[in-house]
Amino acid sequence: MRFFKLASCFLLGGLCILSCQRTQKNLSVDSIYKKILTHRSKNIESALKIIPTQLKTYFTLKFDSDSMQGASPSHPRAIVSNAEGTLYMTFNGHPEQDDYHSLEF
Repeated sequence: MRFFKLASCFLLGGLCILSCQRTQKNLSVDSIYKKILTHRSKNIESALKIIPTQLKTYFTLKFDSDSMQGASPSHPRAIVSNAEGTLYMTFNGHPEQDDYHSLEF
C-alpha cells in the first residue's frame, strides 16, 4: 500500500494551500491537518470520513485533470468546498491514478 501522502504534502509544500484563514469556526487547513494526524488516518478513505461536513457542502466532478491528481471519465476528481467558497479540497477516485493518496487544498 502506498503511504498516505497528506502529511508529506503539508510538510514538503507539495500541497497547494489557497486559504489558511479560518473560514468557519474550526475550519482551516491547519485544523483539518491536525484532526487527520490525531485520528492517525492512514489512507484517503479514513481521512475523508473525519473531514468536517461543512467542507463537503458543494462539489463538482472533473473528468480530466492537469493537476497533480489524475482523473478519468470512470473515476473523476472531486472538487469540494464549503458553502462560502472560501476553502476548497480535491481528491481523485481510483488507487491507480496519479497522487491518489493525497488531498489538495
